[in-house]
Amino acid sequence: MLREEFEKLAGYKVSAEDYHRIIEPMYMATDLDKKAFVKSINKMSGLRKSIERKPEKLIKTMSVMNRYGYTETPNGCWKFIKYVEVVDINLKTGRYVVRYLDEEDLDRLAADGEDLNYSTSYDMHFSKCEDESGKPMSERLYEEFYI
Repeated sequence: MLREEFEKLAGYKVSAEDYHRIIEPMYMATDLDKKAFVKSINKMSGLRKSIERKPEKLIKTMSVMNRYGYTETPNGCWKFIKYVEVVDINLKTGRYVVRYLDEEDLDRLAADGEDLNYSTSYDMHFSKCEDESGKPMSERLYEEFYI
């Protein structure tokens, strides 16, 4: 069975790595037909969750202010930033709807060598963003917003 056949029968996408590492060896080890095999995989919800492809997050850098109200370091070379996930755009206000990243995403970015506090550029300014409740980022509480 090909990966495309599996995805069509299962109704969800899997990565090439997961297909070749998990699904194909399992299929080759059984004498089930394709439909019965996919049905048995779908019954194993834990396995399905581990191989089902998660959608990619749209991760961007947002400029923020430090506690003194500055958006860049004193020498002007670095900008204060936060990494956020863009989840939507509010058409009424024209602002990006963003959410802060979870620890797993931040750990992955740090492992990739990203500086999570400073950058020479940013993708969006905090004044053009709001949280999921519609509150502008410029009105967020001091403790959770400023560096």
